[in-house]
Amino acid sequence: MPNSSSVLPWALTMPAGSLQQWNFTFTLPPPSYGPTQPYPISGYTWEYVVRTSAADMGTPLIDLTISPDTDGVLVVTSTSSLSQVLVEMYPAATEDLDGEYWHALWMNPGTNQAFTWVTGPLLIQGNPQPIT
Repeated sequence: MPNSSSVLPWALTMPAGSLQQWNFTFTLPPPSYGPTQPYPISGYTWEYVVRTSAADMGTPLIDLTISPDTDGVLVVTSTSSLSQVLVEMYPAATEDLDGEYWHALWMNPGTNQAFTWVTGPLLIQGNPQPIT
């Protein structure tokens, strides 16, 4: 059974067929003194998926990992001062999409330690073309 981050849904909006980047930074609550610390994300696998709905269990419309493909790539940074995942979606991933979809950023997908950090609606809007 996958875990959930129990956060409110993250609604994201983007134009169809555009290069889109979202950067998610993970921190631990600060101690009673001093700065926040990065949440340890090293050694985990990551996956970002877009599906037709939250209940859709079929093949994702968009599936990003740390291995770049035509849809995009995830760039994971884990240092002593920064823990972040950059979602970089290439234009080809959404050029034929228009409407409301559902997205999720997973840590350790497909395992009994799977955890969704970000989930919610993804609004992909048609991209009107200029008059030429």
